[in-house]
Amino acid sequence: MKRKKTKIRWLTALVVMAMFVAILPCRVYAEEDGSSGGTDPSAPKVNNTYTNTYHTNVKITANVTEIMHDGSNSLTSETQVQKESGFIEGSVSSETVQAMITSLKNEIRNQYNQAYSSKETVTSTKLIHDHFESANIVTDARGDTITDIEDLKKILAGDIVNLEEKYGQITNNLDVHEYQVYELEYNLTLYDEETEIPNVDIENVWFHYQPGDVPKASATKEDPFRDMYDIEYEYWECMEQTEQGLEPTAFWYSDESKNDALAADKKITSFEEGKSYMYSISLKAKDGYKFASDCTMMVNGSSVNAKNVTVSGSTMFVVAINFIEPSKPVQLKKIDLIELNGATVSFKAGDKPVFTGKVPDGAPYIYQCEWWLCGDAGVNSAEFWDKSFTEHITEFEAGKKYEYGAYFKAAEGYCFTSDTKLKINGTEYTYHLREGDPELENPDEMHTLWMIIGLTMTPVETSAQYEVIEGANGSWTQNTDGTLTVRANGDFSKFTGVKVDGTPVDAKNYTAVSGSTIVTLKPEYLQTLSEGSHTLTFIYVDGECSTKFAVKAAAKQADVTPPETAVKTPDQSKPVDQTTLKSPKTGDAASPVVWMIVLLATGVMAGVLVCLSGRNEN
Repeated sequence: MKRKKTKIRWLTALVVMAMFVAILPCRVYAEEDGSSGGTDPSAPKVNNTYTNTYHTNVKITANVTEIMHDGSNSLTSETQVQKESGFIEGSVSSETVQAMITSLKNEIRNQYNQAYSSKETVTSTKLIHDHFESANIVTDARGDTITDIEDLKKILAGDIVNLEEKYGQITNNLDVHEYQVYELEYNLTLYDEETEIPNVDIENVWFHYQPGDVPKASATKEDPFRDMYDIEYEYWECMEQTEQGLEPTAFWYSDESKNDALAADKKITSFEEGKSYMYSISLKAKDGYKFASDCTMMVNGSSVNAKNVTVSGSTMFVVAINFIEPSKPVQLKKIDLIELNGATVSFKAGDKPVFTGKVPDGAPYIYQCEWWLCGDAGVNSAEFWDKSFTEHITEFEAGKKYEYGAYFKAAEGYCFTSDTKLKINGTEYTYHLREGDPELENPDEMHTLWMIIGLTMTPVETSAQYEVIEGANGSWTQNTDGTLTVRANGDFSKFTGVKVDGTPVDAKNYTAVSGSTIVTLKPEYLQTLSEGSHTLTFIYVDGECSTKFAVKAAAKQADVTPPETAVKTPDQSKPVDQTTLKSPKTGDAASPVVWMIVLLATGVMAGVLVCLSGRNEN
């Protein structure tokens, strides 16, 4: 009897344990990251990466107008020329695409007489999305592309058990290529340079007269066509209110012969307080030249309203350029220091000129332009003055010495003096003004400064080899406050700045510290970049290095199913159908009805055994 009792008690305990286990939830789990099939913890993991590359097709349309002269006859012809690059790697702002735009424009320009002067006016630009392509590029530990189609199916399905010995570390890169078309249309006007003057620039006109001052001739010619015309005369009129309205009552000409012809009471001998004066100017083309019918004018760096310009063959008369009302002397505030920050003043052999200088916000002076000179060759940041160079600097050459210069204008109520200092990028430089500059007549009250600066540089060939050692191929997500930090192995003392997609980045948009060189791009700058792949370049005095980084779109509230991708293999002409490559389900629960039946049956069995146990004891 004892043996039966013991046996029944053990069966009772076993049934109770079965009930407890039945109550527990039952799920079968696979690896959540889908990196291995089954539950083998030793299976190799897949390194999932992402790259995005832009491809741009540049389409240019030039509306070309040729204005030529045959004796006294003006000949005009109009044609439309189109050029297309085909898809090249890079976004519109990249150095490669910008170079292609310049190249296509040059191809168009080279179809015409290079002796003609030209003027370009952009009329429209358009960026059109064409298509995108994507593929999974799967590689093994050595970086070789995996081509076995059955193995590829298993890898993309997450079933890579038993593939470790064959491939080692597996990398699955989602390689996305976006294709876009950039359409640029512009007007290209060509002038017969032997006879046509397309634009003029008059500088150093004196407008700061005080009561009792005598009018003076101060205008100078600063444009590329200055040898093709003369300043016939400068012209002041005293404007007074009469019964017929505002009319001139007295006059002054810089041409003394015209002054001599005036009646004594019609001459302006000095400026008077309380009266208004209007300034005009007349230009006369030299023999064999004439002004273009749409010739434009700048005076003291400002464009003149075309309505005020009258062109009649060899004469150009421009009225109402400025009005002044002389008043009692006002003490102008003197400018002690000019600051130009962020200027690029160091280049390597082969670099193209770029101009990045800026003056501080609220400065009492205005930045006009920067330039580089090397003998008779030069390049100017302002297109208007850049045309004055017959020999143009398109890239810097090793071993040649280049001299830097800049032009500034004092704001209203301020003036420069001979004691005004200059700092570029925080370093003080000496300078002198151009010989014969009219401003030198009053060195304690100058309103413009054409500075010949004692800043020179001699580009050298790139020799040092640098590389990014931390943070390569990083990423940043839009609408976040995170930063992007990258480290290069260059000596910080040789570091001069960074570029993104070939464009110099203002120092305010990043921080740079030693060790060796650590650069951190700020979120407010990263937010200005388009979504996709970009290139960050470290610039040193003797070399540079680069890395890619991605700007990712901000996460959306609702999950979006990513586009299907295909497996590219050298042998396959068709992509693998991704809909057939399914990962194993994880966390599938057993049917609750089945477990309820098991639980009920177990309870009945337990009840029967308890009853039997009681009977035996009795």
